[in-house]
Amino acid sequence: MEESKALLRNSQESIDSIARNVGFSNVKYYYVLFKKYTGQTPAAYRSGEETI
Repeated sequence: MEESKALLRNSQESIDSIARNVGFSNVKYYYVLFKKYTGQTPAAYRSGEETI
């Protein structure tokens, strides 16, 4: 998850591509796990939105 967080912060690569590059064949599962561990969707994390 740390690698995907770094890619979200530092690249313009699509979220689906990042999910595949860090080993997720099921992109929907990546979204679910990312939100579980960070409290944010990958898109919200990338844009810097704060969770309440």
